[in-house]
Amino acid sequence: MIIDGPGRFVRIHTSVENDQDLDHLLFQCLQTCVNIANTCPGVFIKSSLNEHIMNITSSCQELLRDDHEWVRLGALQFLKKYLSTVDVKAVALLASNKIDKEEKRFLYYNARQTVKMLCLDLIDQIIPGHEILEEILKESTENLLYLADILKLVQSKKVKNDKNELSLGWLLKNLNKLVYIEVSKYPQNYTVRKTVFHFYGALSARLERFKLVSVIKIILKPLIRELSMTDDASIGIRRVSKSASTIIKKKCGPETYNDICSIIERNLNARRALRKKASLLQVVTDPQLAAKRKIAKQAKKKGTKKKKMEKIKQKKNIITRIKKDLDLDEY
Repeated sequence: MIIDGPGRFVRIHTSVENDQDLDHLLFQCLQTCVNIANTCPGVFIKSSLNEHIMNITSSCQELLRDDHEWVRLGALQFLKKYLSTVDVKAVALLASNKIDKEEKRFLYYNARQTVKMLCLDLIDQIIPGHEILEEILKESTENLLYLADILKLVQSKKVKNDKNELSLGWLLKNLNKLVYIEVSKYPQNYTVRKTVFHFYGALSARLERFKLVSVIKIILKPLIRELSMTDDASIGIRRVSKSASTIIKKKCGPETYNDICSIIERNLNARRALRKKASLLQVVTDPQLAAKRKIAKQAKKKGTKKKKMEKIKQKKNIITRIKKDLDLDEY
C-alpha cells in the first residue's frame, strides 16, 4: 500500500522557495494596502473598519521583525500612512493617564505600552555595522517623527532617575545608544550617525522652543562630539551634524546654544583626559594589554596612510591617462 501524504513515518516537506514566495506575497499585500490608503485616506477614520485596520497595523508591527527587507519596508510604509492620521493629543492623553479607550484602535487601545513597543521596534530597524536599505532608514525616521509628536505631549508622574519612563527624552537616549555603539564598535561606518543626525535636524524644526530646550543636551551630545573630530574621513558626517546643530541654534537662540555647547565640550574634554590618563597608567598596570593596543593603533595608522597613498596614485594615473589620450597635434 503506497501512502502519498504525510503519515506516521513521513514528514511534511517544506521547501525554501515557499518562504520566498510568502515574502513576495506579503510585500505585494502590503503594497496593495498602502495603495488603498493613498486612494481612500478615509479608511483609517471609518469606525466600521477599525477592527480590520487594527489587525493590519498590528501585523505590520510584527512584520518589522521579518528577515526580508522589502517586507519590513512595506510594513513601515503602511504604518506611516496610519500614523499620519492619528489624533496625537488623544493618544498622548491616553498614554499619560494609562487608561484604554473602549474603541479598539491601534495606539488608542493600551496606548502607553503600544507606543513604547512601536518606538523600540522602529529603533531596531537602525542596526549599527549593517548595510540597510536607504528607504527603510527613511521610513523608520519618518515614523519616529510621528511618534515624537505624541511623546512630546505625554505627561506622567515621573519617578526620579527612571530611565524607562515614556517620554521624548527616553526616545532620544535610545537613539544616542545606537550612535555610541557605532562610534565604539564600527567607527568606519556612518550610517547610524547620518540617520540619527538627520532625524535630530527634522525633529528640532518641528519642536516648540521650550520643548527643544528641555531635550537639547541629549540631542547635542553626539552632534558636538562629531563636530570636534578632525580626521578627513568624517567630513561628510560633520556636515550633517553641522546642519542639524544650525537648526537647533536658530530655534533656541545663540546664547542658550553656546552655553549648553560649552558645558558639553567641558564634559567631553574631561572624559578624554581621564581615558588618556587610564591608558598611560595601563603601561605600568597591564603592559601586555598596553602593547597590544599600541600595535593595533600603529596598524590603523598604516591602513589609513595606505588608503591615502592609493587615492593619490589613482589621481596620478587618471591625469597621465588624460595626457596620453590628448593629441596636441590635432589642435
